[in-house]
Amino acid sequence: MSFIFRSRLSISLLALVLMLSACSTTPSKTVNDGMTSPNNYSVTEEHLLPAITIQLNNGNTDRARNLLDQIKLEYLSNNDLNHYHLLEANLAVMTHDQQSALNWLSTINTRTLNRSQQITYHQIKGNAYKLEGQYSQTIEQLGMVLQYLPKEDYPELYNTLWENLILLNESQLQNLLSIRQSDPLKPWVELAFIYQTLGELKHQLSALKNWQQRWSTSDALRYLPQSIVDLQNSKPYQPDSIALLLPMSGQLAQAGEAVREGLMAAYYETMKKNRHVPRIQFYDSANSDPVTLALQAEAEGAELIIGPLSRNAVEKAVSNRQITIPQLTLNYINDTALTVNLTYQMGVSAQNEAKQSAQRAWQDGFKNPIMFIPDDDWGERVAAAFTQEWQSLGGNLLSTVHYTGKGDFNQTASTLLLINESQKRANNLQRILGKKLNYTPRRRQDIDMIFMAATAANGRQLKPALDFYFAYDLPVYTTSSIYNGQQNPSKDHDLNSIRFPIMPWYLSEGSPLKTAITREWPSSAGQYGSLYALGSDAWLIYPKLEQMSHSPNAKISGATGTLSINEHGHVERQLIWQHFHNGLSAPLTRERSARKIHAIHVLDSDDQKPTG
Repeated sequence: MSFIFRSRLSISLLALVLMLSACSTTPSKTVNDGMTSPNNYSVTEEHLLPAITIQLNNGNTDRARNLLDQIKLEYLSNNDLNHYHLLEANLAVMTHDQQSALNWLSTINTRTLNRSQQITYHQIKGNAYKLEGQYSQTIEQLGMVLQYLPKEDYPELYNTLWENLILLNESQLQNLLSIRQSDPLKPWVELAFIYQTLGELKHQLSALKNWQQRWSTSDALRYLPQSIVDLQNSKPYQPDSIALLLPMSGQLAQAGEAVREGLMAAYYETMKKNRHVPRIQFYDSANSDPVTLALQAEAEGAELIIGPLSRNAVEKAVSNRQITIPQLTLNYINDTALTVNLTYQMGVSAQNEAKQSAQRAWQDGFKNPIMFIPDDDWGERVAAAFTQEWQSLGGNLLSTVHYTGKGDFNQTASTLLLINESQKRANNLQRILGKKLNYTPRRRQDIDMIFMAATAANGRQLKPALDFYFAYDLPVYTTSSIYNGQQNPSKDHDLNSIRFPIMPWYLSEGSPLKTAITREWPSSAGQYGSLYALGSDAWLIYPKLEQMSHSPNAKISGATGTLSINEHGHVERQLIWQHFHNGLSAPLTRERSARKIHAIHVLDSDDQKPTG
């Protein structure tokens, strides 16, 4: 929801204020002394505040910062001082500095705020929490906004509320319900709980009907979200038999087993809740043609096919589709724009994560990346995904260097950063001057970030090489392949400050499903964890495939990410951002993202102590 500052300022007065701000080249806490005194305060500070509001509403954060720095605080009334603190907090949120926003808000006595300022206060606080994915706290702040908001603004607030509610999973919503026994938001939380609850459509529709009867006079019913309308219009989808096409032998047997066990664990969790479960038929896809196997499964009574798993098998299954029943593949084909009727694709693709890396780096304000990728097919696919997304955002990739992983980390890092060019220039200068120079090579200065595709093993050698060649102050973005699912600070110390997306599976320690899976299959905590999560999410999403494919705003919280389905039938997943800190994965806040990395000496054992 946008911030509501209902201030008015004449064009001529705004022009005057902006002219005054343009005269100041150095930010300061005072304005022109000839204009400012207790007697003529209304000519300056009084008009700067609404001018700053206009600049923030127009997204001009630099101009707003300049104007804020000209405010002379001792001349502000208590009411205008509150306004000033709200503007500072708003600017902090807009520049992704969540902690500063909360600090500014903590200086305000909310009992002294007028109605409009109360709205603004809670909106800013909610958006600050949202920056860090603290959606429950955001929802709490939206509830506070509701107490002060004019009724004509309710629809916008309810849209924002729903967008945040469906980002919570079933257990989080259950917890929210337990602490909101008598609350205007309770019908909304109940509605989200019904929407997110795993189970048959007929049970959801029955629960929805009961909800409508309980809350017949609620605004939640009056402003019913489109995704709920789509749910009501969905046709019940309850296959009695599902065919699972997975490799149960050969090189991919372990991967196939992980997916199967993840799916079956979710299957048994559903049974415990006394819900209908279909019959599962297993087919070994290791040495079988995926098209022939799918036809066999359909002939034997399958009403839905889940699989195959390998990229090649999915390519064949999709391009030569002959079955007449829905199919949910567990990987993606290369042609991401291809739409095939009754075919849905999901997976834990690194390409999807590379796109999210591009999006996050762009949002963090970086514009001039270089790319460091392995010289193999996987590296090329990841690089293509990052490049395509970066260019679609309006960016330009400066250069790409490949590494083989065969002892060439230092050499390729030097090439990537143009260290050799710097040394050549020094050698030429020495030759011209005829004497030896005291010279330290420099890396290229036209870049502000690095995208690196690497496994944890390669990353532990690549990052120190980049640091050694003076790139210690550049942020490095990558995919989840850098993290093997287990905290290992002694080894991962060399990965410090690398930024990567991670699936909720690795962070959801209290999840009943994950607890059941890790207890039965300890290997699910390691490198195969993502495939156990994929299996459980395949079970989570299959009843909702048709519904979600026709509802662009529909989302469900899964083990592999927040899931949605695009217009091509591809399941997209939104991940959680982390970074390595002291060898451990830790949340990557917006504030940290935007903060310039300290220069760290590569031989320093404690990388938290800046050397410059």
